[in-house]
Amino acid sequence: HADLTVVSLHLGDTRIGHEGARGGCAALADSPLCERSLRGNGLDARAAEPLCDAIRRSTSLAKLDVSYNRLSTRAAKLLGEVLGENAHTLLNLDLSWNTLRPAGGAALMMGLCANTCLSHLSLNWNGLQEPAAGAPQPENAGRFRRALSSMLELNRALTKLEISHNRIDYPDTLPRPSGMKLVCVD
Repeated sequence: HADLTVVSLHLGDTRIGHEGARGGCAALADSPLCERSLRGNGLDARAAEPLCDAIRRSTSLAKLDVSYNRLSTRAAKLLGEVLGENAHTLLNLDLSWNTLRPAGGAALMMGLCANTCLSHLSLNWNGLQEPAAGAPQPENAGRFRRALSSMLELNRALTKLEISHNRIDYPDTLPRPSGMKLVCVD
């Protein structure tokens, strides 16, 4: 028998929840997997720490799909920290259909300002919209927009950013780094 190496594992829609994610993330960190899908498993903020630890510790993970979960602002903050450290091999991250909201999106963008690894990020359908002009403005209004603009000015690794269906009405005013594709359809 020849040695067999699994490089891709798709556990999407298996409803493993945060406890299953904890065990799966621990195994992920020590495996040769290049691609992992945990989409649609009800992962929430409790899964964020083991997920970030797995990203930090993995020496082979290039693509991670955690779309269609319940990852929130707290998860986005932790992911922003990990992505900013550049101590990972992750190239492609799909966070679509979560609940990051503007504060989580801003924290993620700030981490990406220093990123030199991640090249494709999908944040579609994450509630990143901020109040319209003239509407009551919360204390941190405009924070996501400023963080996104900063990231677009500083990040040279990201080649594709998808932020569609977040009611972002200002894509034409954002900086456009050479070679980066910004996808924003609403």
